[in-house]
Amino acid sequence: KTFFTPKRKKTAIEEFLEEALLKYSTNFKQLDGFSRNPIITIKRKKIMIDLYNNGISASEIARLFKRTSTVIYNAIKGSK
Repeated sequence: KTFFTPKRKKTAIEEFLEEALLKYSTNFKQLDGFSRNPIITIKRKKIMIDLYNNGISASEIARLFKRTSTVIYNAIKGSK
């Protein structure tokens, strides 16, 4: 018998987030804060938009980034 705990499957949001972080060459710790550095805010907004376009709800993205869903909708609206 083997005694091990199987790896937890990644959720869709974790998979999309991982792809986006690689795409924009950043890490989540940088984006999670409330920095107003333009380089970081642009990356954060682009990742929010990517997640939204991949079917993740605005409320889930907001919880992930510790923001309100209005911030997510404004990021999407601003990108068009």
